[in-house]
Amino acid sequence: MGIRKNLPQHEHHHPALSLRCYCILQKKTCEATSNAQQWITTGLVAHYSFNGDTKDQSGNRNDVTTTTAVYSQDRFGDPGRALWFNGTNFHLAFTVLGLPLGNSPRTFSLWYKTAGGFVGPNGAWLFGYGSRASQFNFGEWAMTMTEGSPGWGGLTMGESIVNGQSVAKWKTGVALFVNNTWQHLVVTYDGAEKLLFYLNGVLLPWGNGAFFPPLNTLETYLTIGSSYWQDSWYSGSMDDFRIYNRYMPPTEVSALYAYESTPAVDINKAVYLSTSKLMVGKVYQVQASSDLINWTNQGSPFSATTNAWRSSTYWDVKDWSQLYFRFQKQ
Repeated sequence: MGIRKNLPQHEHHHPALSLRCYCILQKKTCEATSNAQQWITTGLVAHYSFNGDTKDQSGNRNDVTTTTAVYSQDRFGDPGRALWFNGTNFHLAFTVLGLPLGNSPRTFSLWYKTAGGFVGPNGAWLFGYGSRASQFNFGEWAMTMTEGSPGWGGLTMGESIVNGQSVAKWKTGVALFVNNTWQHLVVTYDGAEKLLFYLNGVLLPWGNGAFFPPLNTLETYLTIGSSYWQDSWYSGSMDDFRIYNRYMPPTEVSALYAYESTPAVDINKAVYLSTSKLMVGKVYQVQASSDLINWTNQGSPFSATTNAWRSSTYWDVKDWSQLYFRFQKQ
């Protein structure tokens, strides 16, 4: 990337400077957009990376306001970049604006590593939201892990709306969970009849007893790691919790799993310098400044063999509020 802007000659310009070798780079001129992964952010209500904080990375400002969880290693072994729940009293509880309500489409994606054991009557509660007005008259959208044989059992996604009776429940039909192993879970609903579970990008079968009336999810109060009434808890770690207000098709589920299975690759903005105004035989020193007052040498002096020159060094734009460059003749 070579974004350049020549500054006009200053009245007190240093006589040793080439008049046209100033370069100014501002952040706003270097912004770039890409549609290559647009589907990742389409319909994104909230994204909690848990990389040292509980802020919403989607830009919707749905930051977590109440949390008792602590930070732990993520799935790549980096400390402080995931949340750990102790299965007793660690959880997140907060209001999320834009949560899918009623019978609307939705998708939840998260990484988790179970520590084993169940606390409470409803298995290990991963997340849920809905009305907290009454334990016996509410609409909730809740994901729990249920005990099975051998070892861990399946996933249960349930919604109850009348007198504590579950009128909508789905169960996966296979034993899924391996303790102390990171796994990727996606549950997605199309708003009509299709509710699907994916584990590590693979579609899961429904289990016995699954049935499906329309949803009627109420309110936008979300808990992660425990039930609303704190009678069921999750024990283990969690990372990259995403909420979408749309159904996610199988191709995107697989792509999301592949994308998040390896360490994130950040796209950084960097620049290089070039000019065609050097004087052959002259020795130049590249210098940089952030205020046009204080200058630092960049690299070693060089003798120009042609008028044209291009730097072999790149400068990371995000480290500067502004970049000014000049050539100092020796």
